[in-house]
Parts: sequence; structure tokens; C-alpha cells
Amino acid sequence: RAPTLCFLPHIPLCLGSSQDRSLLVENVFEEMKDNEVALAANKGCSACVEIVLRHATFEQLSNFLSSVSGAVHPMAKDRCASHVFQTAIGRIPHFLSKPNIASTEEKAKLMETFLALCEELQHDWINLFFDRYASHIVRTI
Repeated sequence: RAPTLCFLPHIPLCLGSSQDRSLLVENVFEEMKDNEVALAANKGCSACVEIVLRHATFEQLSNFLSSVSGAVHPMAKDRCASHVFQTAIGRIPHFLSKPNIASTEEKAKLMETFLALCEELQHDWINLFFDRYASHIVRTI
């Protein structure tokens, strides 16, 4: 998706004002759809994906985490994608600690998604712990 790659590096410039921020973030997530893993691993886009994740809503974060399911192990070992994954899972406590941000069922589903993502890594904890890119993922979890 060439258009996504073209505008993603400009996202930090657009997030400076609060006006239309949620619409911009929503549009970025829509453009990233089905390309989340590739964009997270792209050196030019990964930092922008992290920034967008920091402004994500509960639903957008949940959808992002669901979309990377099945690719967590390679993401954890990737120089760029590991930081994106760390940012995403680092946002989970923020949403779970807020009482009115989502229903109990939605929060439970987010935790189930998180645990499923952790299960993808469980067969390789020791190697991940010593991997130069994945070690911070293990610490974050």
C-alpha cells in the first residue's frame, strides 16, 4: 500500500494540534488495515505507528492487537516491530485501569487477546529474553 507508506512519516507533524486528531488517527488505522505487521517492521513507518498507537482508542488498540495475532514472534525479534509491539502492549494497563472506557466484557476480551499473544511467545521465552530486540518485550510483559 504505497499511499500509506507515503503519508505515515508525516503523521507526527499532524498530531501537533488537538484539532481533528481522533479523525486523523482513525484514518491512519483504516489505511494500515491488513498491513499492520509490515508497517510496524518498516524502518520509516514504525515510529509513526508507535505515535498513532499512543493516541489510539480502546477499540483501535484492540483491533491492532488482534490484527498482529500470529505474527508476534517475528515482530518481537524485529528491530522496528518490537518497539511497536511494546508500545501496543504497554497501552493495555492504561485502558484496563480506567473504569468507564470500555465494558467489563470488552476489557476481558482485550485481556484474552493479550494472553493469546503471550502464548505465541511462550515456547521461546529464554531465547527472547537474550535477543537484543525481543528482550524489552519480555520485560514489558
